[in-house]
Amino acid sequence: MLSAVIKRTAALLFFVVLIQFPSLSQTEKEDSLLFISNNFQEKNITVYFIPVNIKVKKDFLESVKSLYAKSKINFYPFLLPKYQTEKDELWSNPPLDSLRYSKQMKVLRDKYFKSFPSKDPNAIYYFLIKGFTNEDIHAYSIPTKALGFIKYNEDSTFLKSLAFHLGSTLGLEASSDSSNIMHPIFGNQLTWKQCLQIRSFPISYSLYDDYEFVRTNNGLNAYYFWNEDKDGWIEIDSTNPLKSIIRPLNATVYCIMSRLTTCFSIRFSKFIQKQFVRCT
Repeated sequence: MLSAVIKRTAALLFFVVLIQFPSLSQTEKEDSLLFISNNFQEKNITVYFIPVNIKVKKDFLESVKSLYAKSKINFYPFLLPKYQTEKDELWSNPPLDSLRYSKQMKVLRDKYFKSFPSKDPNAIYYFLIKGFTNEDIHAYSIPTKALGFIKYNEDSTFLKSLAFHLGSTLGLEASSDSSNIMHPIFGNQLTWKQCLQIRSFPISYSLYDDYEFVRTNNGLNAYYFWNEDKDGWIEIDSTNPLKSIIRPLNATVYCIMSRLTTCFSIRFSKFIQKQFVRCT
């Protein structure tokens, strides 16, 4: 009986999808059906915009609210008062790897939030700036991080850059499809697959890159050792599990990757793939 009800419900949902989105591909129809069947609740995310040495019109705020409405993500944008720095100049070009904030960015971030310590910890922050030395660079952020720097102007490139970098914060990857919202220059369409990705991604609201505030022991590298059984599983001592993973040194993966040595080899791939271990 229950199985029949489930089948009828699925058929009804699929019929609704066909009516609402007749031009979708088969894959997109399946993704939309999956999204609808998950019955996601509306999610509200606060976004703060901080003008740096420039005047900004707040007309764009209304457009920000619905950028990702298809995924049931509602942005609540706020334009904060202008922040005046000692030097008013173009910004140096950001790092090419998109993994770190530049020194200039860190200085501004730290000074600003030191001046306003009661910031909202669960929000996304964008500094609106005059521009970068390279005029072709319109914005900079780090994927999955809640801090970005965007060149402000009153044309469509500003909102497009914002849509792209908001998507990056929500866990979406860049797309080569010129119609997709995650195309860095063109596009405004959000696919149902991307909607599912957004709703399954936990936002960290971190304002720092992964190279900052790394905890280490004496600045040494982290190497982990363990014993494996014949099937490649890590052997865990049920009486004292912590003894099963030997940590002679302690730091981060990034330190390991930057240290060239033939004495050690990286063994993380098997460990990451097998997330469950057995007790001996």
